[in-house]
Amino acid sequence: MKNASKIWIGDCESYPNLFLVCFNSARSEDRREFYLFEDQLLEECHAQITGLRRFIKNEVSELVSYNGIWYDTPMLHLLLSGSHKECLSIGTRWPAILNAKSNELISIDNPLDKYKQQIVKPFYQDRDLFRINHFNNPSRSTSLKDLEVRLRLPVIKDLPFKPGTRITADQIDTIIEYCHLDVEVTKIFYERCEDIIKLRDELTESTGIDLRNADDPKIGSQILLQRMSKKMSINSSILVKRRTYRVSIHLSDIIFDTLKFDSKVFNDVLDRFKAIHIYAKEGKPELKSFTAGYALFDGMRYDFGLGGLHASRPQSIWKAENDMMITTMDFSSYYPHLAFKYGFRPEHLGEAFSEVYEEIYHERKKHAKGTSENYALKIALVSSFGKMNDEYSWLYDPQALLSITVNGQLVLALLAEKMSKYGQVLMVNTDGLELYHHKSKHDDVLAIAAKFSSWCKIPLELGSYKGLFIRDVNGYIAQSTDGSIKTKGPYEIDKPLWKDSSMRAIRIATAAYFIDNIQPKRSFEDITDIHDYALMQRAPRTACFYLDYEDGTSKTLSRTVRYIPVSKKTLVGGDIGWLRKHFDEGKNTKYHAGQKVQILNEIDSILVNDYPIDYGYYLRETALLVRAIETNQLKLI
Repeated sequence: MKNASKIWIGDCESYPNLFLVCFNSARSEDRREFYLFEDQLLEECHAQITGLRRFIKNEVSELVSYNGIWYDTPMLHLLLSGSHKECLSIGTRWPAILNAKSNELISIDNPLDKYKQQIVKPFYQDRDLFRINHFNNPSRSTSLKDLEVRLRLPVIKDLPFKPGTRITADQIDTIIEYCHLDVEVTKIFYERCEDIIKLRDELTESTGIDLRNADDPKIGSQILLQRMSKKMSINSSILVKRRTYRVSIHLSDIIFDTLKFDSKVFNDVLDRFKAIHIYAKEGKPELKSFTAGYALFDGMRYDFGLGGLHASRPQSIWKAENDMMITTMDFSSYYPHLAFKYGFRPEHLGEAFSEVYEEIYHERKKHAKGTSENYALKIALVSSFGKMNDEYSWLYDPQALLSITVNGQLVLALLAEKMSKYGQVLMVNTDGLELYHHKSKHDDVLAIAAKFSSWCKIPLELGSYKGLFIRDVNGYIAQSTDGSIKTKGPYEIDKPLWKDSSMRAIRIATAAYFIDNIQPKRSFEDITDIHDYALMQRAPRTACFYLDYEDGTSKTLSRTVRYIPVSKKTLVGGDIGWLRKHFDEGKNTKYHAGQKVQILNEIDSILVNDYPIDYGYYLRETALLVRAIETNQLKLI
């Protein structure tokens, strides 16, 4: 059983002449720090090294970190991997050596090179919150400072001294307190991650695969790999080396023979797809720019690409009233069904892939939603097909991917064509569509859906909306008949932590305007938490923010700023002024066209009435969201 008292949260800081590592207990208020300073006495340096080695050996069974696998653990491993005598002999030269390592780790961009830095057998069990939340994916990359804002913490602090600064003795305590603050933030996030940590521990025990630091796609891939290895009687270490490389892919060879449309425009799309021939460049087919163009059907544009079919009636409002209905229909586990029902699979994995994939689908249905088994099997299904276009994955076979996505788009287009005979198709998105139709046609819609589902061998799940408010397929508000609300893109109210959550208030107000006909000004009266109004900006390492004042002076800010726009009458000074980002090469970027702002990196009160907020700014921003759906919105401002 895990000894909870030996779980610590840790973080390292490195400068040319200072190395610091801080630890906070995961289960108590206990905290430790160890530092090596170029100018410290040799005896003190030796005492710090000895204390750190004993602490790691005797008191740490698990180290929780934020991006620790790619940074903190390699740093500590470099310091501690040699003998105690060797470690002591380096003495006060350690800060410079570790800083060189730090710069090396930070400069690595290639994921493969990052993995090469990973320590296979660290002195403790790693628990990397950055990794398990899949923030290692560049499109989801989230810094600890981002988290501080999105977790609504009262204090946001950046590194007090720029990387590369030579630290003086009287600055060490400041850095120690900053480092402990970062550790405390990591601890708060650790507590929030309790469920996904428990899930990974349970899966590690049940599968025998170490998934304690696995992101969701890796969990899915590893579970599938384990089952494929067993099914094919091939050791997983051999299976992971297999790929199917293609010199060319001819889409006419993989498109369903049974596909035929009634409309000329969709038959033209079908012909365009069949005429596509993809040839390898530098050893592999290039799919990034893959497209079959678009089609205009029944007054709506349908875009066909690699990821899926997309279409919508932009800037439109639809309501289920006056005997009209909005029916939404989605294929259940669309891409997995296409894969195992039609034998679309990586060629090197053969029929075993289809069998295992279908077994996982049916097994998942036996487990209740919310269980670790259900979740693990879900991501084994969902995350695997994308790996078919990843040359670093054992699932790599781009033809298998195209077989799924191309046929998936054409089948969905055929469903849209058939449903258009009974109403207006409002939106099509990857695995489903929305249909606006008269109540008298509802039985016909249900019958066609059932018939189509039987034909394509994939279940269709139907529901209904009270209202659908569309900017485009990537931005809309939908209200189900049960009252629940679905928002997407710029209208998404509660965003995941890897997305910018600035100005949540305007998204709440926009949804209330369309769904309940409440004016934004009235909505703002009910939104009283200042965090719902706050904006965030973050500068790269080569820049920082300044707050400019009327007399030409400026206040230096950190690289991360949280702030609100304030009224024109607000006096400038202190935390109020004009926000500017300054780059090291001299370039300046001013924000919000002369709008005064108040910096909120330290929040004493969350009540919005305690701040001179400029509601006009938020009304204008709300109007932009509304205008993207509805053109007549001047009454909002």
